[in-house]
Amino acid sequence: MSNNKAIGLFDSGVGGLSVLNSLQNAFPTEEFIYIGDNQNAPWGNKSKETLHDLTQHIIQFLKQQDIKCLVIACNTTYSYLKEFIQSSIDVPIINLLDEACQDAISTSLTQRICVMATKGTISTHSHLDTIKSYHPSSLVLELSCSDLVQYIEDNSIDIPECQDKLRHYILELTKFKADTVIYACSHFPFLESSIRRYCSPELKTVNPAISVRHSLKNCLDIIGYGTHDLSKVTCYITGSKDKFLTFVTNYCSLHNYTIIEEKITPLVTRVIHSEHDITVRESIQLNSN
Repeated sequence: MSNNKAIGLFDSGVGGLSVLNSLQNAFPTEEFIYIGDNQNAPWGNKSKETLHDLTQHIIQFLKQQDIKCLVIACNTTYSYLKEFIQSSIDVPIINLLDEACQDAISTSLTQRICVMATKGTISTHSHLDTIKSYHPSSLVLELSCSDLVQYIEDNSIDIPECQDKLRHYILELTKFKADTVIYACSHFPFLESSIRRYCSPELKTVNPAISVRHSLKNCLDIIGYGTHDLSKVTCYITGSKDKFLTFVTNYCSLHNYTIIEEKITPLVTRVIHSEHDITVRESIQLNSN
């Protein structure tokens, strides 16, 4: 059965490009629509309420594009808002979590698994709970690495500051004696070559951008495959087009793609309030540009 509607994906910025790149390579007759909210990246340290608002705008936009299924390329959003997203759009929804956890279990020889993720994803223990549901005796290290995401968004992976932080995280998973690590943030596969500089050659990595291919295949077997002669990608971004294009050029192998600036989401600003202590509150403002 054929179905030439587009496959939708969304993430906070460039991270979901790891998923998009993988899926375009694996499904060369499909059309993809990607939403990258790079004006508000990163998402991994944002509140559930803020992500709810941003996701609501993105879902509404994707509904207007008449997509045939939706890949949630942000683990934090899926961990926080699974039920909300499922109730907001009437298409099959594919996540990065389940297949990656199963792949980690089948890959690991010692069942000592590290989950590298953002603070938001770690706070939900979604990967830990999923791994334990499949393999209760597994030992899991939840490693919050939110600070790495901004370096990736800024095309600054190779600067010393980023590499120093990465070495610190590798030391933590080495102390834990993990033999397998899940890149539980779609940004982190772009760190693979750097991670390989500092980890044991025996360390196995699970890239959800690869794992998710199985879920999408199962979905397309039911709803139908595209029959395009050449895969097409339209990237809608909410922030800098030049910065996004630089990342695509440096780190991806996308082909036949178009990048469009579109103010799909409101702009989230950080507001500082000082009383006895300094606290940070997120506020959402409509972008006037």
